[in-house]
Amino acid sequence: MILREDGVSCPDRSPQAKQPSPTFSRDPRHAENRFIALAVPFGSVANKEQLERGLHVAISETVRIPPKSVDPAIKNYHWLDLAKGLFDAYDTGAEAALVLDANGHIAEEPGFNVFVVKDGSLKTPAYGVLPGITRRTVFDICVEIGLSATAALVVLRSKGLTRCSSPRLPAGLCP
Repeated sequence: MILREDGVSCPDRSPQAKQPSPTFSRDPRHAENRFIALAVPFGSVANKEQLERGLHVAISETVRIPPKSVDPAIKNYHWLDLAKGLFDAYDTGAEAALVLDANGHIAEEPGFNVFVVKDGSLKTPAYGVLPGITRRTVFDICVEIGLSATAALVVLRSKGLTRCSSPRLPAGLCP
């Protein structure tokens, strides 16, 4: 309803659960649940030029926070590891960062999932990532076009991945 009233087309929706303490206590048992829903016009993590040519990507030495510590399957906005990965990338002149899991496998890029197309099939990391709407949409598109798609370990070099380029739509698929 709010989207219809505001006329926002192709919005980036962001439901958020907050648990602030009314007394500023650090004891999580004193927290009170709050819900916030945001809808803003879609914005890309890349500018027009970057969308045309792809992003320059660097592999960060920063390790993605393990799922046993912070579950990435829950959108949590805990971006310290991802932000550090971006700083690592920017320090090398890159525009985006591949962040690895604790075992050295590709996890994700800050702000979007990673997809690898090799030998006629698509792979995306199965571990340490948000299995969100964009990822599900890519799987659905693969089914429609007959491209095999799996969530699996994406090994950096031992499987022949030696270079990468960002897709034309680095984040956010809109109908």
